[in-house]
Amino acid sequence: MRLSRINRFKILQIFGDGKPHNWFEVINFGVRLLQIHQYKFEALFNRCLEYQLIRREWKACVDKDDDFSITPRGDECLREEQIARDGDYLYYKHFDRTIKGKWGLDHFAPIPKKYRKKPE
Repeated sequence: MRLSRINRFKILQIFGDGKPHNWFEVINFGVRLLQIHQYKFEALFNRCLEYQLIRREWKACVDKDDDFSITPRGDECLREEQIARDGDYLYYKHFDRTIKGKWGLDHFAPIPKKYRKKPE
């Protein structure tokens, strides 16, 4: 199966949070998101591994125990695709997935003071 632009984008969205996901989560989200059979999704997923858009974080000898996460190349691809789809340029280009970082969540969507936890 061909890895089209839309399929690549949808697969990379699974990893957009920058955190590792186990095999079951990836397959479950992917099959539901793309609405295709599992063997077709696995073919697309393996293509993303080949293109080094995502990487396997080895845990054991069995593939189903491993975690998968987005690579810097995949992250750049996801950000550029979102910008091309009329996403907010500054957000998708610079967001660093932190809360208090220079380009973190507090920069783009700060929590109002009345909802913040009071320091103890």
